[in-house]
Amino acid sequence: MDLPMKGPGKVKGGKAAKDSDGDGMPDRYEKKHGLNPKDATDRNRTDKYGYTALENYLNTLVNDRSISLNE
Repeated sequence: MDLPMKGPGKVKGGKAAKDSDGDGMPDRYEKKHGLNPKDATDRNRTDKYGYTALENYLNTLVNDRSISLNE
């Protein structure tokens, strides 16, 4: 079956970064951004724009940052 959008292509595997509290954000990221790597509830902390810490982390995983809502 050929998908119209061609999917994500080949996804490279690898060892996941350490995530002590299991909140979906690596400990290294949490420490860098003032979060507690042993407190999973801080993933729901929001910034001044209403985005959660987890949403902000997930946005760092996107390579194409040229998308703009003001287009």
